[in-house]
Amino acid sequence: MEWMTGPVNRRMLAALVVLVGGAILTPLVMQLPLLGWDWQVCFEARDSLLAPAGNCYDQYPPWTYWILRPLTILPWRVGLAFQLAMLLMTVAVSVSQGACRYMEAALLALLTPPVWMLMWLGQIDGLAMWGLMFFPLGMLWALTKPNITVWAIFARWQWVVWAAVLGIVSVLVWGWWPGRLFAARGMCYTHPSAMGWGNLGWPILALGLLMFPFSGRDPLRLMASGALFMPFLMPYHFLMLLPALGKVSGWRRWLLWLLAWTTAAVPAAGGVARYVAFSFPVAVWVVVSPRPFRGYSILAWKVRVLSETWINGILR
Repeated sequence: MEWMTGPVNRRMLAALVVLVGGAILTPLVMQLPLLGWDWQVCFEARDSLLAPAGNCYDQYPPWTYWILRPLTILPWRVGLAFQLAMLLMTVAVSVSQGACRYMEAALLALLTPPVWMLMWLGQIDGLAMWGLMFFPLGMLWALTKPNITVWAIFARWQWVVWAAVLGIVSVLVWGWWPGRLFAARGMCYTHPSAMGWGNLGWPILALGLLMFPFSGRDPLRLMASGALFMPFLMPYHFLMLLPALGKVSGWRRWLLWLLAWTTAAVPAAGGVARYVAFSFPVAVWVVVSPRPFRGYSILAWKVRVLSETWINGILR
């Protein structure tokens, strides 16, 4: 079963398994020596003095507060442990669905830097990935961290309609929140680990423009190419691409796993390491499709036919 495009009832069941498994794992995760800084400061504390403009939620869609409310009313270590247990379960289940040697795929995915960056920071990307499991019903959860997940919408026209309705309703309820979000995100570009073309320049954006139109209807390829559109990214945002490890096997799986480790160099070294880390989404875009460059071949053929027709018309 495809993790995002299989029968919705089976995907809902898989999401329920993650929820129950997360609850079972929570006491174990609570024993881990995890900092959870972002969780405690930005999510647990609605109006933390340490948060930019006094409210970290300005950096997220307005429904994020209500999505997290069932967890933030708990003691902060309990809420943190549950959402991190959900992260581990979501990665394992998402990657293993339909995978050849699924235990290997799940283990490799869990042993990648994006997972453990999130475990240390307490960011909520795991909940966003959980929302992708039962898309489009999980769209509210998936779009709490839209940096990469938003591009999956273009895999189905029905999902685009769902997103449009959500956008219209949210603006009617909360006003023009995208303006507040982008204003609040301005300070993020100064983070030493910040990636995206806003930090690295237009060549990253240009590469994304070359890839995205030829991504087909595969959510993974759309998210991989769409990641290059984003002016701001952090290395742990590539968590959403880890299910690619379950779609391939053999040397391709190991190649993706090794390239996922390039994200570990971003917080440590910065600089050119941020460019190198983009090799992971580019590789995902290439290897998950049996014919990744077919779109370019068709385009080249059409251009040639049109050119020949035009030239022949002139010569006549």
